[in-house]
Amino acid sequence: MKFLIAEEALIDRRGHWFEYITTISNQFRASGDEVRIAANSQAVEEILNELQADAVFPKNAWRKDGQAQSSFSRLRQVWKHNENLFKASDAYVQEQGEFDVLFVPTILIDHILGWRKFAKKHAGKQVKKIVLFFVNGQGTYQGPGKPILFRKSPSKFLFKYALSSLKKEVENGTVLLGCETQEMAKEYEAFCGLPFHYLPHAVNETPLESNVDESVPLPKTFSHLGFSRFEKGSDLLQQAMKRFFEEHPEANVRFLLQWVTDFAKEDGSICTKEKALLSNPKVQYIDKALNSEEYKSLLLQTDVMVLPYRPSSYYARVSRVAIEAAINSIPMIYTKDSWNESLVLDHHGAGTGFDTESVDSLYQAIEYSVTHLDTLKNEAESRRLSALEHYSAATFERYLKSLTGYSSKDKVALNDR
Repeated sequence: MKFLIAEEALIDRRGHWFEYITTISNQFRASGDEVRIAANSQAVEEILNELQADAVFPKNAWRKDGQAQSSFSRLRQVWKHNENLFKASDAYVQEQGEFDVLFVPTILIDHILGWRKFAKKHAGKQVKKIVLFFVNGQGTYQGPGKPILFRKSPSKFLFKYALSSLKKEVENGTVLLGCETQEMAKEYEAFCGLPFHYLPHAVNETPLESNVDESVPLPKTFSHLGFSRFEKGSDLLQQAMKRFFEEHPEANVRFLLQWVTDFAKEDGSICTKEKALLSNPKVQYIDKALNSEEYKSLLLQTDVMVLPYRPSSYYARVSRVAIEAAINSIPMIYTKDSWNESLVLDHHGAGTGFDTESVDSLYQAIEYSVTHLDTLKNEAESRRLSALEHYSAATFERYLKSLTGYSSKDKVALNDR
């Protein structure tokens, strides 16, 4: 199979794109498939060489620098970005020849019209099957048990139009639509009326092996990895940490927080590192993007992964950090009613939940995890193999090849979400 992965955000090691695409491409190449990767035109040489990728796309919509402020200017910017994306991808496949499958890992409003135009021209022809993959939803979370709200806006209208106009290609099987969580697939089906398929998020399935001398007593390490963000609850965590150290100043506990930049909260104020935590020797702020080895080193040090993600952003959105914790037997602290809770409920991970927006509940979850760490670790270890199997690159390959018709064995129930 000749397989193309197209991702304009693939520039350097920031974000999850590099690790994700590396995991997928290595798996398909190991199976004997020919893999091409279309990256950003500004991709660093290291990335192009390591992934055997080509510099293709002129812009990256995921980096918000210079984003237009007014609605009209923003729509014009969206239109231009989509046109540039189409021209770049069109020229690339004309140069490279036919592909069996094109996989587009992440799509925003800045991309969907361009890929729609590309599909209308090439689906079933230059590219036999096109898999468009969506990691961000179109609806607004309203709370447990409540329906997802689809607000009206020009961008939502364009997104729905672009998807709906692909009905013919979806029905004849030349365009396939996918999501990496069950909840998001259901959301998109409600949004546009077309079928969406679940493809499990793929991670490097090799568990890490620690070389730490376990006879030496070490502090219990709580980590918050991935760039600090409001949607990731980094502000809540700082407040809960402050309370924990006020109540337990002698605790043999430390916290590792990856805090590369400050961020805006919902009210527009800027969340910065807490002074009381900056001066605490039991707290370490990591102020840079991590390469693979640095990230693995921090995972090895981690006893509990703290993921206080807000359901308003993560009720249907996957957390790669949570999956990596699960496959390495690391228990989590997670927000109730977020996707991370479903990871635990599906017996792919273990941990302690806390109530949304409650610093008090998060503090209690930290306190509980400290006193019940051995029990939580044993539970996480008992579920490790389940997580390893479901979120492996091999499982992703099996799902995608079955979906696109390039595998005659190991068929999976594609709508079993």
